[in-house]
Amino acid sequence: METSSSILSSAIFDFSGKGAKLKSAVYVLLLVTLLVLPLSVEIPIIKTTRWNFPLELLVPLLAAAAAVGMILLRNELRFTFSDAAAVLFLAGAGISAVFSRIPVYSFKALVVLSSYAVALYFGLRLLNLTQLQWRLVWRVMAVSFGILMIYTLVRYSQLGIHRQHSYEMSLPFVPGHTLLIAIGFPAFLFSLNELLRKIDLKFNVPFVTLFVFTVAVSYSRIYWVLLVLFSFTLVFYYFKTLRLPMLLAAGFLIPAGGIIYHRIDEKRNREGAWNDPDDHNSLFVQFQSIFVWHKNESNIERSNRWKVAKEIFRLHPLTGSGLNTYPEVYFWYKDRAAIEETNLSCSRMNAHQLYIGWLSEMGVIGFAGGIILLLAFFLNVINLRGSPHFVYALLLFLNFVLLGLIEDFTTLEKIMGVFWVATGFGHYLSRNPDDCR
Repeated sequence: METSSSILSSAIFDFSGKGAKLKSAVYVLLLVTLLVLPLSVEIPIIKTTRWNFPLELLVPLLAAAAAVGMILLRNELRFTFSDAAAVLFLAGAGISAVFSRIPVYSFKALVVLSSYAVALYFGLRLLNLTQLQWRLVWRVMAVSFGILMIYTLVRYSQLGIHRQHSYEMSLPFVPGHTLLIAIGFPAFLFSLNELLRKIDLKFNVPFVTLFVFTVAVSYSRIYWVLLVLFSFTLVFYYFKTLRLPMLLAAGFLIPAGGIIYHRIDEKRNREGAWNDPDDHNSLFVQFQSIFVWHKNESNIERSNRWKVAKEIFRLHPLTGSGLNTYPEVYFWYKDRAAIEETNLSCSRMNAHQLYIGWLSEMGVIGFAGGIILLLAFFLNVINLRGSPHFVYALLLFLNFVLLGLIEDFTTLEKIMGVFWVATGFGHYLSRNPDDCR
């Protein structure tokens, strides 16, 4: 059993062989970057440009150091399908930038996207971390997100726990409840997986408990569902003696919950609860909107964004409108789609779905690159069949696939950063399936 003391031992920063000092420096810079990832703040530079400080100061430095290391140690690196997939995805983004409707936006986004990929994916590939070094990576991310959660809960309690306040409960660090939880969810999965294996309980029990509470009050509907399903899956996997009781409990609770839901809904309809202007913010309606799409304004606006994205793709099928241009060109094509106006219809937002976002901004070429990147991640997971990490790695992969159904995180720096780390971790596990028994 590994403990915090062994994780924090000085030997963990030691690398051997050619370029050892460079690797040590890259590793330390990586940890510092991950430590500030959730806690960085956007600073306006000019009217249309913001700087995520200090994250976007550290990422270029880390990317440059990783690039130098890959050049100097190129003979030690074995190019894999995962590496090729990352390069193809970046190439697709680059092609879309060349043919972009707003080249300045696209090339800036391409530089940022490439920097994160080189820093946090290829940097990890260069380091070829050990079990303890990887565990420290996840521990640093958990500590940083834990600090953000404590800040969030204090601020949220001051604002008042309410759906409308949930959008600003993590400001100035993270805008929106779903983005907040998405940043920390991979670290939560790692911590929960360790907790169920009875590793470092003094750290993992408080972190998992704090995370579950934060999700519960966050109004992030997708993570209400994913937290329950993924936690159920991991417990089911690790505790064979609980499998039958868990199945019986699920078999009882699901229909019972359905009956309770319909009775509450009928009672609300009789009483005309929906006439209250604030009713759409109620806990029941938020839960209901998971299953009934039109019950939530943000759901309707997502449908609007998808309709407009389809129009953009139809007019620019090969290369799209250009990486990161959707928030601007949305208004150019908005009248072509039959959308239902909402209070959010005039807001500058992305396509709010990863896959249709790829199609609208990068066309078929970029979409193909993105699918190949996800396929590489999935193949790394499949290679883990029979290892103790298969289920955890599969859930880590599914987190991003399912998040992609309601959010396009291609150029959202903080989630994008966590995605590249998770992709690198999947590659590591597939090459070392028994390393963390």
